[in-house]
Amino acid sequence: MLRFGINQAKLGNVGQSTRLFGRALEQAKRLVDEDPRDREYLRHLAAVHYAVGEESDLRRADQFYESLLRDPAGDESFRVGVRVDLAATALRLGALQHDRSRYDEAEVLYLRVVELLPPPSNFDARSRRTLAVALMDLGSLRWTTGRIEEGLADLRRSRDMLESLVAEFPDFMEYASLLAFCCRVTGYVLIDAGRFEEAGRVGRRGMDLVEKLVEHHPSVPGDRKELIGILYMLADVESCLPERSSDQAQAALKIVSKVMKLGGGTSGSISGRTLGWARYRAGDLKGCLEALDGDPSLRDKGDFFRAMARWRLGDEAGARAEFERADRDLPSHEARLRNGVDPAPRLLRQVRSEAATLFGLDRERPAQADVQTITPP
Repeated sequence: MLRFGINQAKLGNVGQSTRLFGRALEQAKRLVDEDPRDREYLRHLAAVHYAVGEESDLRRADQFYESLLRDPAGDESFRVGVRVDLAATALRLGALQHDRSRYDEAEVLYLRVVELLPPPSNFDARSRRTLAVALMDLGSLRWTTGRIEEGLADLRRSRDMLESLVAEFPDFMEYASLLAFCCRVTGYVLIDAGRFEEAGRVGRRGMDLVEKLVEHHPSVPGDRKELIGILYMLADVESCLPERSSDQAQAALKIVSKVMKLGGGTSGSISGRTLGWARYRAGDLKGCLEALDGDPSLRDKGDFFRAMARWRLGDEAGARAEFERADRDLPSHEARLRNGVDPAPRLLRQVRSEAATLFGLDRERPAQADVQTITPP
Protein backbone atom coordinates (compact mmCIF):
# COMPACT_ATOMS: atom_id res chain seq x y z
CA MET A 1 0.00 0.00 0.00
CA LEU A 2 2.78 2.42 0.94
CA ARG A 3 4.71 1.73 -2.25
CA PHE A 4 1.61 2.30 -4.37
CA GLY A 5 1.01 5.59 -2.57
CA ILE A 6 4.58 6.73 -3.22
CA ASN A 7 4.26 5.86 -6.92
CA GLN A 8 1.00 7.80 -7.21
CA ALA A 9 2.58 10.79 -5.46
CA LYS A 10 5.47 10.73 -7.96
CA LEU A 11 2.93 10.71 -10.79
CA GLY A 12 1.19 13.74 -9.30
CA ASN A 13 -2.02 11.88 -8.42
CA VAL A 14 -2.51 13.69 -5.11
CA GLY A 15 -5.98 12.40 -4.32
CA GLN A 16 -5.09 8.78 -5.00
CA SER A 17 -1.82 8.98 -3.07
CA THR A 18 -3.56 10.61 -0.09
CA ARG A 19 -6.10 7.78 0.07
CA LEU A 20 -3.40 5.14 -0.20
CA PHE A 21 -1.26 6.81 2.47
CA GLY A 22 -4.29 6.97 4.75
CA ARG A 23 -4.92 3.25 4.39
CA ALA A 24 -1.21 2.46 4.84
CA LEU A 25 -1.17 4.54 8.01
CA GLU A 26 -4.18 2.70 9.42
CA GLN A 27 -2.58 -0.68 8.72
CA ALA A 28 0.76 0.36 10.21
CA LYS A 29 -0.87 1.69 13.38
CA ARG A 30 -2.88 -1.50 13.76
CA LEU A 31 0.28 -3.61 13.53
CA VAL A 32 2.04 -1.51 16.15
CA ASP A 33 -0.99 -1.71 18.46
CA GLU A 34 -0.99 -5.49 18.12
CA ASP A 35 2.72 -5.81 18.97
CA PRO A 36 4.25 -2.56 20.33
CA ARG A 37 7.62 -4.25 20.91
CA ASP A 38 8.14 -5.22 17.28
CA ARG A 39 10.81 -2.79 16.06
CA GLU A 40 10.13 -3.46 12.37
CA TYR A 41 6.45 -2.54 12.79
CA LEU A 42 7.41 0.75 14.43
CA ARG A 43 9.98 1.49 11.75
CA HIS A 44 7.34 0.84 9.08
CA LEU A 45 4.93 3.22 10.83
CA ALA A 46 7.64 5.88 10.86
CA ALA A 47 8.26 5.27 7.14
CA VAL A 48 4.57 5.85 6.37
CA HIS A 49 4.58 9.14 8.30
CA TYR A 50 7.72 10.14 6.38
CA ALA A 51 6.04 9.34 3.06
CA VAL A 52 2.99 11.47 3.93
CA GLY A 53 5.43 14.37 4.28
CA GLU A 54 3.42 16.89 6.29
CA GLU A 55 5.37 18.58 9.06
CA SER A 56 3.36 16.86 11.80
CA ASP A 57 3.95 13.48 10.14
CA LEU A 58 7.66 14.13 9.74
CA ARG A 59 7.93 15.03 13.42
CA ARG A 60 6.13 11.79 14.36
CA ALA A 61 8.52 9.86 12.15
CA ASP A 62 11.42 11.65 13.81
CA GLN A 63 10.16 10.63 17.26
CA PHE A 64 9.72 6.99 16.25
CA TYR A 65 13.18 6.74 14.69
CA GLU A 66 14.75 8.38 17.75
CA SER A 67 13.05 5.87 20.04
CA LEU A 68 14.34 3.01 17.89
CA LEU A 69 17.90 4.35 18.11
CA ARG A 70 17.64 4.49 21.90
CA ASP A 71 16.46 0.88 22.04
CA PRO A 72 19.48 -1.22 23.12
CA ALA A 73 17.92 -4.34 21.61
CA GLY A 74 18.55 -3.36 18.01
CA ASP A 75 21.47 -4.98 16.16
CA GLU A 76 24.06 -2.83 14.39
CA SER A 77 22.71 -3.23 10.86
CA PHE A 78 19.22 -2.30 12.06
CA ARG A 79 20.56 0.77 13.86
CA VAL A 80 22.49 1.89 10.77
CA GLY A 81 19.30 1.65 8.73
CA VAL A 82 17.39 3.68 11.32
CA ARG A 83 20.12 6.34 11.34
CA VAL A 84 19.78 6.66 7.58
CA ASP A 85 15.98 6.93 7.88
CA LEU A 86 16.29 9.51 10.66
CA ALA A 87 18.75 11.55 8.61
CA ALA A 88 16.37 11.60 5.64
CA THR A 89 13.58 12.76 7.94
CA ALA A 90 15.73 15.51 9.44
CA LEU A 91 16.65 16.65 5.92
CA ARG A 92 12.99 17.02 4.90
CA LEU A 93 12.18 18.86 8.12
CA GLY A 94 15.15 21.15 7.54
CA ALA A 95 14.01 21.91 4.01
CA LEU A 96 10.54 22.83 5.30
CA GLN A 97 11.99 25.27 7.84
CA HIS A 98 14.42 26.63 5.26
CA ASP A 99 11.58 27.38 2.85
CA ARG A 100 9.81 29.27 5.66
CA SER A 101 12.95 31.32 6.39
CA ARG A 102 13.33 29.68 9.80
CA TYR A 103 17.06 29.52 9.27
CA ASP A 104 18.21 28.73 12.81
CA GLU A 105 15.99 25.68 13.09
CA ALA A 106 16.82 24.56 9.55
CA GLU A 107 20.56 24.79 10.24
CA VAL A 108 20.24 22.65 13.36
CA LEU A 109 18.42 20.00 11.34
CA TYR A 110 20.96 20.04 8.50
CA LEU A 111 23.81 19.69 10.98
CA ARG A 112 21.97 16.80 12.56
CA VAL A 113 21.99 15.02 9.19
CA VAL A 114 25.74 15.61 8.92
CA GLU A 115 26.20 14.19 12.43
CA LEU A 116 24.05 11.14 11.71
CA LEU A 117 25.77 10.41 8.42
CA PRO A 118 29.54 10.72 8.68
CA PRO A 119 31.13 9.73 5.36
CA PRO A 120 32.44 6.19 5.91
CA SER A 121 33.15 4.28 2.72
CA ASN A 122 30.64 1.55 3.56
CA PHE A 123 27.61 3.87 3.46
CA ASP A 124 25.29 3.12 0.60
CA ALA A 125 24.43 5.47 -2.24
CA ARG A 126 21.17 6.59 -0.62
CA SER A 127 23.03 7.71 2.51
CA ARG A 128 25.66 9.57 0.51
CA ARG A 129 22.95 11.29 -1.52
CA THR A 130 21.17 12.38 1.66
CA LEU A 131 24.39 13.77 3.11
CA ALA A 132 25.28 15.56 -0.15
CA VAL A 133 21.86 17.24 -0.33
CA ALA A 134 22.07 18.26 3.35
CA LEU A 135 25.46 19.87 2.74
CA MET A 136 24.14 21.61 -0.37
CA ASP A 137 21.15 23.01 1.53
CA LEU A 138 23.35 23.96 4.47
CA GLY A 139 25.72 25.81 2.14
CA SER A 140 22.84 27.67 0.55
CA LEU A 141 21.47 28.60 3.98
CA ARG A 142 24.81 29.88 5.21
CA TRP A 143 25.17 31.95 2.04
CA THR A 144 21.69 33.38 2.58
CA THR A 145 22.63 34.37 6.13
CA GLY A 146 25.85 36.08 5.06
CA ARG A 147 28.43 33.35 5.75
CA ILE A 148 29.79 33.01 2.23
CA GLU A 149 33.02 31.13 2.97
CA GLU A 150 31.28 28.61 5.22
CA GLY A 151 28.64 28.13 2.55
CA LEU A 152 31.26 27.56 -0.14
CA ALA A 153 32.99 24.94 2.01
CA ASP A 154 29.70 23.04 2.45
CA LEU A 155 28.91 23.29 -1.25
CA ARG A 156 32.33 22.01 -2.24
CA ARG A 157 31.88 18.96 0.00
CA SER A 158 28.48 18.39 -1.56
CA ARG A 159 29.86 18.68 -5.10
CA ASP A 160 32.68 16.26 -4.31
CA MET A 161 30.22 13.65 -3.01
CA LEU A 162 27.88 14.10 -5.96
CA GLU A 163 30.79 13.89 -8.42
CA SER A 164 31.67 10.55 -6.83
CA LEU A 165 28.08 9.31 -7.17
CA VAL A 166 27.90 10.43 -10.81
CA ALA A 167 31.15 8.60 -11.55
CA GLU A 168 29.93 5.40 -9.87
CA PHE A 169 26.39 5.51 -11.27
CA PRO A 170 26.63 7.26 -14.66
CA ASP A 171 23.24 5.96 -15.80
CA PHE A 172 21.34 7.20 -12.74
CA MET A 173 20.26 10.64 -13.89
CA GLU A 174 19.14 11.98 -10.49
CA TYR A 175 22.75 12.26 -9.31
CA ALA A 176 23.75 14.22 -12.40
CA SER A 177 20.72 16.47 -11.97
CA LEU A 178 21.56 17.14 -8.31
CA LEU A 179 25.18 17.88 -9.18
CA ALA A 180 24.11 20.33 -11.87
CA PHE A 181 21.85 22.13 -9.40
CA CYS A 182 24.69 22.23 -6.87
CA CYS A 183 26.94 23.75 -9.54
CA ARG A 184 24.40 26.50 -10.21
CA VAL A 185 23.99 27.33 -6.51
CA THR A 186 27.77 27.32 -6.07
CA GLY A 187 28.07 29.60 -9.08
CA TYR A 188 25.82 32.21 -7.50
CA VAL A 189 27.75 32.04 -4.21
CA LEU A 190 31.04 32.49 -6.08
CA ILE A 191 29.55 35.47 -7.90
CA ASP A 192 28.57 36.96 -4.56
CA ALA A 193 32.16 36.40 -3.40
CA GLY A 194 33.48 38.23 -6.48
CA ARG A 195 35.05 35.07 -7.98
CA PHE A 196 33.48 35.43 -11.39
CA GLU A 197 35.85 33.25 -13.41
CA GLU A 198 35.56 30.38 -10.92
CA ALA A 199 31.78 30.78 -11.05
CA GLY A 200 31.99 30.39 -14.81
CA ARG A 201 34.03 27.19 -14.55
CA VAL A 202 31.66 25.63 -12.02
CA GLY A 203 28.65 26.72 -14.07
CA ARG A 204 30.09 25.11 -17.20
CA ARG A 205 30.41 21.81 -15.37
CA GLY A 206 26.72 22.04 -14.53
CA MET A 207 25.90 23.00 -18.11
CA ASP A 208 27.74 19.96 -19.49
CA LEU A 209 25.84 17.67 -17.13
CA VAL A 210 22.39 19.01 -17.91
CA GLU A 211 23.00 19.22 -21.66
CA LYS A 212 23.59 15.47 -21.64
CA LEU A 213 20.45 14.91 -19.56
CA VAL A 214 18.35 17.00 -21.93
CA GLU A 215 19.84 15.22 -24.94
CA HIS A 216 19.10 11.73 -23.59
CA HIS A 217 15.86 12.55 -21.73
CA PRO A 218 14.24 15.40 -23.69
CA SER A 219 10.81 14.78 -22.15
CA VAL A 220 11.95 15.69 -18.60
CA PRO A 221 10.94 19.35 -18.10
CA GLY A 222 12.97 19.84 -14.91
CA ASP A 223 16.29 19.24 -16.65
CA ARG A 224 15.41 21.66 -19.43
CA LYS A 225 14.48 24.32 -16.86
CA GLU A 226 17.70 23.72 -14.94
CA LEU A 227 19.77 24.05 -18.11
CA ILE A 228 18.14 27.37 -18.95
CA GLY A 229 18.85 28.61 -15.41
CA ILE A 230 22.53 27.68 -15.66
CA LEU A 231 22.82 29.24 -19.12
CA TYR A 232 21.34 32.52 -17.89
CA MET A 233 23.86 32.60 -15.05
CA LEU A 234 26.76 31.87 -17.40
CA ALA A 235 25.60 34.46 -19.92
CA ASP A 236 25.47 37.11 -17.20
CA VAL A 237 28.95 36.20 -15.95
CA GLU A 238 30.43 36.38 -19.46
CA SER A 239 28.63 39.64 -20.23
CA CYS A 240 29.65 41.36 -17.02
CA LEU A 241 33.37 40.70 -17.43
CA PRO A 242 35.13 43.02 -19.90
CA GLU A 243 36.36 41.01 -22.87
CA ARG A 244 39.97 39.93 -22.91
CA SER A 245 39.96 38.38 -26.39
CA SER A 246 37.70 38.22 -29.42
CA ASP A 247 36.56 34.71 -28.43
CA GLN A 248 35.61 35.84 -24.94
CA ALA A 249 33.72 38.79 -26.38
CA GLN A 250 31.47 36.34 -28.23
CA ALA A 251 31.12 33.88 -25.32
CA ALA A 252 27.93 35.35 -23.84
CA LEU A 253 26.26 35.54 -27.25
CA LYS A 254 27.04 31.87 -27.89
CA ILE A 255 25.42 30.95 -24.58
CA VAL A 256 22.39 33.10 -25.42
CA SER A 257 22.00 31.23 -28.69
CA LYS A 258 21.68 28.00 -26.69
CA VAL A 259 18.91 29.51 -24.58
CA MET A 260 17.11 30.68 -27.71
CA LYS A 261 17.38 27.20 -29.19
CA LEU A 262 15.82 25.68 -26.06
CA GLY A 263 13.03 28.24 -26.15
CA GLY A 264 12.13 27.96 -29.80
CA GLY A 265 14.95 29.78 -31.56
CA THR A 266 13.60 33.35 -31.48
CA SER A 267 14.74 36.45 -29.59
CA GLY A 268 11.33 36.49 -27.93
CA SER A 269 12.24 33.28 -26.12
CA ILE A 270 14.93 34.98 -24.00
CA SER A 271 15.11 37.91 -21.60
CA GLY A 272 15.75 41.18 -23.39
CA ARG A 273 18.22 42.03 -20.67
CA THR A 274 20.33 38.92 -21.19
CA LEU A 275 20.24 39.30 -24.97
CA GLY A 276 21.06 43.02 -24.79
CA TRP A 277 23.99 42.50 -22.46
CA ALA A 278 25.46 39.73 -24.63
CA ARG A 279 25.10 41.87 -27.76
CA TYR A 280 26.90 44.76 -26.08
CA ARG A 281 29.80 42.55 -25.08
CA ALA A 282 30.00 41.22 -28.65
CA GLY A 283 30.17 44.79 -29.97
CA ASP A 284 26.61 45.05 -31.36
CA LEU A 285 25.67 48.36 -29.70
CA LYS A 286 22.50 49.00 -31.70
CA GLY A 287 21.41 45.40 -31.17
CA CYS A 288 21.96 45.88 -27.45
CA LEU A 289 19.65 48.91 -27.35
CA GLU A 290 17.08 47.13 -29.53
CA ALA A 291 16.90 44.19 -27.14
CA LEU A 292 16.76 46.30 -23.97
CA ASP A 293 14.28 48.83 -25.34
CA GLY A 294 12.11 46.06 -26.78
CA ASP A 295 11.54 44.36 -23.42
CA PRO A 296 8.51 46.01 -21.74
CA SER A 297 9.73 44.97 -18.29
CA LEU A 298 12.90 47.06 -18.73
CA ARG A 299 11.54 50.30 -20.15
CA ASP A 300 11.17 52.03 -16.79
CA LYS A 301 14.41 50.70 -15.32
CA GLY A 302 17.92 52.02 -15.69
CA ASP A 303 20.59 49.74 -17.17
CA PHE A 304 24.34 50.25 -17.14
CA PHE A 305 24.80 48.38 -20.43
CA ARG A 306 22.24 50.62 -22.11
CA ALA A 307 24.14 53.61 -20.73
CA MET A 308 27.45 52.34 -22.12
CA ALA A 309 25.92 51.54 -25.50
CA ARG A 310 24.50 55.07 -25.79
CA TRP A 311 27.84 56.54 -24.78
CA ARG A 312 29.71 54.59 -27.42
CA LEU A 313 27.13 55.60 -30.02
CA GLY A 314 27.74 59.26 -29.19
CA ASP A 315 24.72 60.06 -27.00
CA GLU A 316 26.68 61.22 -23.96
CA ALA A 317 23.81 63.12 -22.33
CA GLY A 318 21.45 60.17 -22.70
CA ALA A 319 24.15 57.83 -21.43
CA ARG A 320 24.74 59.87 -18.28
CA ALA A 321 21.01 60.08 -17.58
CA GLU A 322 20.68 56.32 -18.03
CA PHE A 323 23.65 55.73 -15.73
CA GLU A 324 22.14 57.91 -13.01
CA ARG A 325 18.82 56.10 -13.28
CA ALA A 326 20.50 52.69 -13.05
CA ASP A 327 22.56 53.92 -10.13
CA ARG A 328 19.42 54.99 -8.27
CA ASP A 329 17.82 51.58 -8.92
CA LEU A 330 20.82 49.57 -7.73
CA PRO A 331 20.40 49.84 -3.92
CA SER A 332 16.72 48.85 -4.07
CA HIS A 333 17.59 45.90 -6.32
CA GLU A 334 20.22 44.75 -3.84
CA ALA A 335 17.77 45.10 -0.96
CA ARG A 336 15.04 43.06 -2.70
CA LEU A 337 17.01 40.40 -4.50
CA ARG A 338 20.02 38.69 -3.00
CA ASN A 339 20.39 35.01 -3.60
CA GLY A 340 20.06 33.04 -6.83
CA VAL A 341 18.52 35.91 -8.77
CA ASP A 342 19.10 37.44 -12.17
CA PRO A 343 20.96 39.67 -12.36
CA ALA A 344 23.12 39.01 -9.30
CA PRO A 345 23.81 42.28 -7.43
CA ARG A 346 27.58 41.69 -7.39
CA LEU A 347 27.61 41.44 -11.18
CA LEU A 348 25.71 44.72 -11.43
CA ARG A 349 28.35 46.34 -9.26
CA GLN A 350 31.01 45.02 -11.64
CA VAL A 351 29.23 46.54 -14.65
CA ARG A 352 28.62 49.80 -12.80
CA SER A 353 32.36 50.02 -12.19
CA GLU A 354 33.03 49.52 -15.91
CA ALA A 355 30.47 52.17 -16.87
CA ALA A 356 31.81 54.66 -14.32
CA THR A 357 35.32 54.20 -15.70
CA LEU A 358 34.09 54.61 -19.30
CA PHE A 359 32.32 57.87 -18.42
CA GLY A 360 35.18 59.16 -16.28
CA LEU A 361 32.90 59.53 -13.27
CA ASP A 362 35.49 58.12 -10.90
CA ARG A 363 37.84 60.94 -11.92
CA GLU A 364 35.21 63.69 -12.00
CA ARG A 365 33.70 63.21 -8.54
CA PRO A 366 36.25 61.59 -6.21
CA ALA A 367 34.59 63.21 -3.20
CA GLN A 368 31.49 61.05 -3.76
CA ALA A 369 33.34 57.75 -3.40
CA ASP A 370 30.50 56.38 -1.30
CA VAL A 371 28.18 56.76 -4.29
CA GLN A 372 30.63 56.14 -7.11
CA THR A 373 32.34 53.07 -5.67
CA ILE A 374 34.11 51.13 -8.39
CA THR A 375 35.02 47.99 -6.45
CA PRO A 376 32.10 46.39 -4.62
CA PRO A 377 32.46 45.90 -0.89
